[in-house]
Amino acid sequence: MICTMVLTSLSLSIYATETEREETMSIVEYNYSTKTEVTTTISLNDIKSENRQRIYSMDTTIGEIDLPYIPDHLDVETNSSTNEMRSVASDAWGPVGSTNVNVFPYSSILAMKMGWLDEDDNMILYYGTGFLEGYDVVATAGHNMWDETYGWVDDCRFYVRQYSGTYSSTDYYHPKEWTCATNFTSDFDLNYDWCAITLWDDLGSSNRWFGKGWSQNDIDDKYITMSGYPLSYGIQYSGKAYTSDSTTYLVRYNLVVPQRTSGSPIYTSDHIVWAIQTHGYSSTKDEGNRITEWLYNILQNKFL
Repeated sequence: MICTMVLTSLSLSIYATETEREETMSIVEYNYSTKTEVTTTISLNDIKSENRQRIYSMDTTIGEIDLPYIPDHLDVETNSSTNEMRSVASDAWGPVGSTNVNVFPYSSILAMKMGWLDEDDNMILYYGTGFLEGYDVVATAGHNMWDETYGWVDDCRFYVRQYSGTYSSTDYYHPKEWTCATNFTSDFDLNYDWCAITLWDDLGSSNRWFGKGWSQNDIDDKYITMSGYPLSYGIQYSGKAYTSDSTTYLVRYNLVVPQRTSGSPIYTSDHIVWAIQTHGYSSTKDEGNRITEWLYNILQNKFL
């Protein structure tokens, strides 16, 4: 019954002239336990067909948007919450508050602590953000998992409802495996700076998850929220802004945030994620990777 509720989708009337479309993509799938990777070429039509068959077998419909999972046992952010009252012009970026991390959508945003071993076997620590897209599915930035110098992350930990600069040494979750585009891992192509992760644990049932949306049109002038974990504060921040311009793969928004917020969701008021925060763009704008048709279907495939 849960799957039927979760996978019910809204069909959009978006039939713009299709631009250059990648029919196939080279991906690398990494097993975190065995530290092994497999590179394959997949077909967009094949993965869409597989997803469609699974969804139809559950008697649901598909579209270009999937709805978030919002069960009854967890509170949802309301217009009276602190973050909703924040003015974009006066205070676009600030902490959500220690109570709000227990409220959706902030409960679906995970703090990440990653480590790479350098040449002397010293662990170099980095921090980032991921967000739930299913029971055990997380989306984040590709460079949270892959480094040009050190390769795949050696240690990766996810923290739920984190609101402290002290990260627990025992209360965290590991990934099971993940998928990235070889365009990123081979060429560091920022158009493909995303990663779709499967966890060992079902965190979605108790923390909820976001919906996801893609469009063939631009996604300019959307009023969006970005929520994530900057620097090593261990405190979740959130801010609102308008998207300014977009390309096939990227979107820019009138919001500048501290470093290490990479992997934060860029979402609208209906809790649909349209992009993933990845890097700064200018003194007045940051930039994120859009949820493309490819990424939408890869995340959907992992969920199904």
